[in-house]
Amino acid sequence: MNRSTPGAGLNEALDSLRSVDTSSYTLYQVRRFGRAMSGMCERMERVVLVPEAVRYRLFSDPLGPLSLGKALTASENAGTLAAMSGEHRLFLLAELLLSVAQSARRMLKSSDKKSRRWLKELIREAITNLASQVESRRDEPGATVAENLAKYVSEVLKETADLAGQQSTEAANAG
Repeated sequence: MNRSTPGAGLNEALDSLRSVDTSSYTLYQVRRFGRAMSGMCERMERVVLVPEAVRYRLFSDPLGPLSLGKALTASENAGTLAAMSGEHRLFLLAELLLSVAQSARRMLKSSDKKSRRWLKELIREAITNLASQVESRRDEPGATVAENLAKYVSEVLKETADLAGQQSTEAANAG
């Protein structure tokens, strides 16, 4: 064994950094999801401001926000999504909604008056759709949601309701 190179000759199974599979850890899943959402938001913000292109990016893109939202709410998922708890999925949906709303604000701010008119409508439709997915996941029969998560989801729905141009059903029921 060569003493000048620390760790040389260690079996990969004995290497402490590689011996633990972290792929199922919630923290690592959330980090990966966050990186994926950042990329999705960057693509969304860089789209050419033409109604067809924005509509595709929001509603039809397989890596877009509504496709991701549907994947998180579908019960017949395979792989990593199938192993997620309902609370984990709800948290990720709320984060998705919040990320899309923040990207939408930046898109609206950087658009011209003419584009802003039709862009607002598309954004309203997308955010309303995502908000309804969040609410349906939260209000699922038999679902138990921790108090702090329920409060967080309510805050996200309130914060994004202004972009949807309407109150969330929760805010409407409270007022």
